[in-house]
Order: sequence, then structure tokens, then C-alpha cells
Amino acid sequence: MKKTIGLCILLILFSSCSFNEYQNKTDKKIESGNIVLKDIAYNKKLEEAHSIYIQEDESYEPYLVIDGDYDGGVLLLRKYLLDEGIQYSEEMSHQTFGGYYPISIIDAYLNTTFLSKFLQSLQDKILDTTISVANKETVGSGGWIDETENINRKIFILSATELNIMGSMKATEGKPLAYYKKRDDLTAQLKSGANDAYWLRTAYLWDDIQAWAIGANGDIGGISVSYTLSLRPAFCLDGNTEVVETDEIVEGRKVYVLKNP
Repeated sequence: MKKTIGLCILLILFSSCSFNEYQNKTDKKIESGNIVLKDIAYNKKLEEAHSIYIQEDESYEPYLVIDGDYDGGVLLLRKYLLDEGIQYSEEMSHQTFGGYYPISIIDAYLNTTFLSKFLQSLQDKILDTTISVANKETVGSGGWIDETENINRKIFILSATELNIMGSMKATEGKPLAYYKKRDDLTAQLKSGANDAYWLRTAYLWDDIQAWAIGANGDIGGISVSYTLSLRPAFCLDGNTEVVETDEIVEGRKVYVLKNP
């Protein structure tokens, strides 16, 4: 019995030391000012994700650094939903495959209009990321097929699988992200602070003109692609991209920005 108790104490001490060692290393990097994006990427040892402020047109917007190895890059997720809603697709008739992401209005908008909000120098640094989407056969299968294809995109939205959502009416697109641990993590806000509904890139396989969405109150399910909902854009940068702290963006506190945007 004494041996068992002693072993448990040693394991607790070892775990505590490992965490403290990790935290000390991270703190030293931050204090030294020599820090790169992968140093502040979310992992299970952090209580919440770090934010980095990215310039969009004339304003700076916070992005959560939620994964350190997403197709080889660091994944940034916009903290706030876009103010203007958008249709997933204009298709309203069956067998038009409105839930097929590569031909969606969302995909086209993100990689043209939204991408152009960033400085050209940042556009050039955004990685061409491989993401998984349900293929056309799956979108029209009524849930009987779970097949995906890979596409390369600079800007995209996350999938139901990546948000750790369970359900039969979806394809397995990518893998669950550690950042999404509980239902409350799914809700998202506009910059005003109000919760709002937003699209996922995942087709809802009940029929070919539905897609998965998160409701303002955190409800999960499928909705017609012709509805107008908000977006939460994401993109990847190289993990060795340098970042610095500045007090010139948010009054009264320091925040991270790209050293050379």
C-alpha cells in the first residue's frame, strides 16, 4: 500500500514538473522577445488559446492560434464571426449538389473577396492548405457513403469533424481539434458580443442541398444551403513566422502581431 501511494506521489510530482518545465520554457521565449507562431499555438496544457492580431483592410482583428500542426502549418481561426452573412449556395433543388463545398459561394468568397482584405505580403505568406471535404457522391448519398477528397485552399472554414461533432449525417473530414473539448466551445460571437449562427464546410447528408451549421445558442444540425449565416474564417501560416508583442493595437494591454506582416 505504501509503495502504491509513493508511486502515485512520484507520478504527480513528475507531471507537475513536466508542466512547469514546459511553462518556464514558453515564458522564457516570450520574455526574450524571440518568439515564433508555433510557440504560442494551442495545446492541451493551455487553458485557452493565444490570440494574434491580423490586419484586415484598415482594422486589426484577433485570430485564435488553435493548432500547431494543421497540414504542417499553424492554424489561425478568426475569433469573431464576420458581420455580414452569406449563403452556402443558391441551389434549392434536389440533385444540384448545393452542399458540395468546392463549388460553394462560401469557398469562392473566402479565397477572393475575403482574402483581398489582407496585405499582399500576408496573402503571399498564407499557406496553401490541404483540407478534406465530402466528395460529390457522398453529398448525394443520403448518408450511405462516407468518402472525401482533398482540396488546397488559402482560406477555409472548419468541418464538423474538426469541431469534434458526432453524427451519422456527415463525412469524416479531417480529424478533431484538441481546442474543441466541450459544447460551449462551439458557440461564436460577432464583434458586438452577440452570439450568431455560422456555417461549417460539411455537407449535411440528409439530402444534397443541406450543410452543417452551429446555431447562436450552440445547437448543431443541418440547414438548407440557401439560408444566410455567418462565417468563421481560418487559414495557416508557417510555424516559424515571427511574432512580437505591441501595445499599439489594443488600449491598455499588449497583444501579439506578426513581426513582418
